[in-house]
Amino acid sequence: MDPESPCRSAKPGNSRCSTAPGSVPESVFLNDRLCIVHNGDAKPSGSGKSSARPILIIYDPKNRTFSTPERLGPRANGSEV
Repeated sequence: MDPESPCRSAKPGNSRCSTAPGSVPESVFLNDRLCIVHNGDAKPSGSGKSSARPILIIYDPKNRTFSTPERLGPRANGSEV
């Protein structure tokens, strides 16, 4: 484990640890709720890569419930399928 690595569990030189923007969930605690945005709803393409779109989900710790996921934008490749 490399303590300086953004992926703390990754071994040095491990190319599988992606730190590209949008590759990991982002979150903020706002108005007593945890708002989480991640790339989801991925569809595989013919090349084996997938395209995803940003998805928002909100967690309410008081009630211990999650909201219904909401799409925030188009897929990464611009398709709306």
